[in-house]
Amino acid sequence: MKNFVINVKENRKRLETFISSNRNDQNPIEVFEAVTPSKIEQNSGYYAGVLNDGCEYAPIPLSIALSHLHLWNKCIELDENVTIMEDDLVLNHNFFDLRDKHINTLKNFDLLVLGFNTDWPVEIDFGGGIPKTSLIFSDDVSDRNLTDEQFCFPRLNAFAGACCYVLTPQGARKLRETVFPLTKDTYLLRNANSFWERDFHYVAWNNLGIDIAMTLALSKLEARICLPPISSPKNDWSDSSMQRYQHAAC
Repeated sequence: MKNFVINVKENRKRLETFISSNRNDQNPIEVFEAVTPSKIEQNSGYYAGVLNDGCEYAPIPLSIALSHLHLWNKCIELDENVTIMEDDLVLNHNFFDLRDKHINTLKNFDLLVLGFNTDWPVEIDFGGGIPKTSLIFSDDVSDRNLTDEQFCFPRLNAFAGACCYVLTPQGARKLRETVFPLTKDTYLLRNANSFWERDFHYVAWNNLGIDIAMTLALSKLEARICLPPISSPKNDWSDSSMQRYQHAAC
């Protein structure tokens, strides 16, 4: 399986940190040079039609979305599963063995999310008549060894941070057809007024980034999430090309 990490050419320091933290000679990781706003300007004709009227992607989120799109196309071209990562990621020391084990366990899927932002709700569906679940994570840091854990792979309904996932060619086609052109849509994110009283309301999570666009497409995919995750983004907003206001529910 091919492994790709997205990196902006001008930010080699992040790439060097990623490689030094996650080096694995048996599973080489190819660097994909990210699309940037300047590349979009220089190739405006090539990228024409990726935004529907009214869609308000800022230049950097649009660049990130197009970087993922290029790798979805690569997955289709290779006709094999690929792992797509962003360069602020820390992998479990046994990441590749666990990933392969998880894939063999699942067998049939379109998308398997192996890492995500924990400062944002994750919505999952265990099936079997159990109601849809919203996961809210503590800000306490755990140093437990994930290789000693039991894993589960519930259906994924919503997540933030498209930082690490395995994609099949079929899943890549579904995402490409469903996500692009990018639209002015919202996902109704469940929020709790009172957890113990099951008192909820919904807020509009506006489509301003690729993870939101992917969330909007998940109902059309066989999408699963690995719990607990086997990778984690540093998610340092002070060093992120995204801004917090571009990742907000309104």
